[in-house]
Amino acid sequence: MWVNSMKNKKNNALSLTIILSLLALVVGVVCGYFIPKYLNNNAYLKDLSLPKNKDAYLINNDVVLNNNLKFDNNDYELSIEYYDLDGKKLEKIDNTKLSEYIVKYSLNEENIKIEYISVIKIVEKLFDDLEITLLMLDNDKAGDSIYIKAGDIDILIDAGSTKSSFSYISSYLDGVDGTTHSYCEDGILEYVIATHADKDHIVCFPDIFEKYECKTIIDFARSDKDTEVYKNYLDARSEEVKNGAVHYTALECFNEENGAKRIYELGDGITMEILYNYYYDHDSSGNENLYSVCTLFKRGEDQFLLTGDLEAKGEKYLVERYPDLGHCYFYKSGHHGSYTGSTLDLLNLITPDVVACSCVAFTTEYTKDLDNVFPSKATIENYVKANVKHFYVTSQKADNDKGWLPANGNITIYGIGDTLGVKCSNSNEDFYNTDAFPIFSEYRTWDNK
Repeated sequence: MWVNSMKNKKNNALSLTIILSLLALVVGVVCGYFIPKYLNNNAYLKDLSLPKNKDAYLINNDVVLNNNLKFDNNDYELSIEYYDLDGKKLEKIDNTKLSEYIVKYSLNEENIKIEYISVIKIVEKLFDDLEITLLMLDNDKAGDSIYIKAGDIDILIDAGSTKSSFSYISSYLDGVDGTTHSYCEDGILEYVIATHADKDHIVCFPDIFEKYECKTIIDFARSDKDTEVYKNYLDARSEEVKNGAVHYTALECFNEENGAKRIYELGDGITMEILYNYYYDHDSSGNENLYSVCTLFKRGEDQFLLTGDLEAKGEKYLVERYPDLGHCYFYKSGHHGSYTGSTLDLLNLITPDVVACSCVAFTTEYTKDLDNVFPSKATIENYVKANVKHFYVTSQKADNDKGWLPANGNITIYGIGDTLGVKCSNSNEDFYNTDAFPIFSEYRTWDNK
């Protein structure tokens, strides 16, 4: 009987050893089965909301055990402690100060001892998706209308180029343009930005204000305009403010006056900054383009620069004001690709990978000098010199009844997950690819393919 008792104890010990070995194996295997969960700033690991039917989390390829571990038909609570890499005990995990840390899980109860130590690398907080889309405007006129989706935030920068463009802009926002998306599902534009008072940037805003609820309107601090289009814009803006919108000038935003902000938080890791433009508070001698609102969008460390129709004088001040601006993945071609903008000083400062131009390429709307039609010869040469990798254009002139057809089409620059890229509604080929766009070789050359 004593012998049987000893055998039972040995068998129990062997069973416990096997169970513990199996547990260790399970800990190693669960990595492939559980949902990633990333830490937020100042998050306590023990306070993370764990799925009730999961026993582990995967954080950067390391397993985090659930506090409640079911083992041998009994419930045990794991003890969890945190240490920095020098072994100093931590009360909380702060990923603004730590790049990695040690977590220790332990259980010491009823002769069962489990100890699991892992070095956890802080995973950068997931960013919301960001899409910046330069829209075709359904006619043969140059103009801007740029729709931005940042997480759940809807933004419209400019609303040109003619009154007829409104139906195209609204169709895109509402998802009835032949695509499957529906961006502005709630009918609310959280931010509307009018860069300057030229018709090809503001003519559709009265219709936009009437159809959509616009929460915040940001626009140019100065204008020398006295046109009917400008007056209509002011009247419509005033009516929208009466209906609950707030209005700030870009200068108020930069100075953070009257409730305005210089930097707006748009979602996880995404911000919109209203940059300072010298001509917000200085006279431009009648050049409306120099009054343009300049915006910098950031998603993590990736930057996206839009400067409206800012020209060389304004770009000079911008470079002087922001000498450390640094690399921008995307730059919206200044003034529709005019020779008056996209200076080498600015391009060399921001070293853009992608440039996109909102225009109808090579039309003679503003000049018959073929070197200076959009996008101008000088502008293309500057992009080549600045080693711009990718260049896109919304539309191009055509010998048809409309006088235009899509080039790249609607151009969307996106940051989704950890990927940056460009997708176009008509062609994803660079506009300088003469196989895709023979018209380019008729007017321009591109030597740094």
